[in-house]
Amino acid sequence: MSGGYWGYKDIGMVETLKEIGDSIKNDYSLLSAMLTGLAKELEDITHRMDWDYSCDSSIDDKVAFEIESVHRILNAVDIQDVIKDKE
Repeated sequence: MSGGYWGYKDIGMVETLKEIGDSIKNDYSLLSAMLTGLAKELEDITHRMDWDYSCDSSIDDKVAFEIESVHRILNAVDIQDVIKDKE
C-alpha cells in the first residue's frame, strides 16, 4: 500500500514542505521555491521507493533510479534562474 512502508511519514514530510514553502512565499520567495520544488520531486521519488519496498511494484535498476532521483532533487532546488531574475 502506497505510503505505508514508512508509516505514511513520507507523505507528511512532503505536505509539511509544501505548507512551509507556501506560507513563506511572500517573505522568502527563493526558499519557498526550493521547498515546494523539493516537495514535488520527493513526493514522486518516495512514492516509487515505497512501492518498491512494499513490493507493490519494483524498481528494476536501483542505480539508475538513484542517479535520476539525485538529479531531480538537485534540479528542484537549483534556483539560479530565479536569482538572476531578482538581480
